Amino acid sequence: MTGTSEHCHVCVEESDDSNSAYCSQCGQRFHLVLTNTSGGDEGGAIGKDCGTVWINDSTMALEFGCQPCLAQLSDESASSGEVANEPHRPGRARRQSGSARDIVRRKIE
Repeated sequence: MTGTSEHCHVCVEESDDSNSAYCSQCGQRFHLVLTNTSGGDEGGAIGKDCGTVWINDSTMALEFGCQPCLAQLSDESASSGEVANEPHRPGRARRQSGSARDIVRRKIE
């Protein structure tokens, strides 16, 4: 393993620096596929995701969210009457799926 070994706070399985990130909301470590590796003819990411990563349009920085925090944010949005598919407003983070590399590539294109 690479780096410090800890446990994912979502699934409680072991994780390390090469397959995890820290949630921007709660600060806990969770599994996240950080790289694309060759997975046969089609390629693609291999690993476990217990959260997601997205680009914050106002800061142009990657933000990370574990499943429990994302679920809580989603519940808060629903209870406040926000519409899930409303247009993105500047200054608000838009969740995107995929590896960090794929997200950056989509942003550039």
